[in-house]
Amino acid sequence: MKKSLIQCPSHVKGKQHKVKFLKESTSRATEILEIIHSDICGPFQTHIHTRCPYFITFNDDKYYYLFVET
Repeated sequence: MKKSLIQCPSHVKGKQHKVKFLKESTSRATEILEIIHSDICGPFQTHIHTRCPYFITFNDDKYYYLFVET
């Protein structure tokens, strides 16, 4: 007969380790539109003024220009 594995939350937390984030990026864009970061958000229960349940963002790494599209 197998024993059921019951783990104490403190035991599980003690086994986890933290990984530190770099304070600075290792690579930065040197040209416009060389590196683009994007994210999509949604769906939202309350629609924004355009009645779209989603929006997407594009961020240029060189000049930190942010564009949002619904």
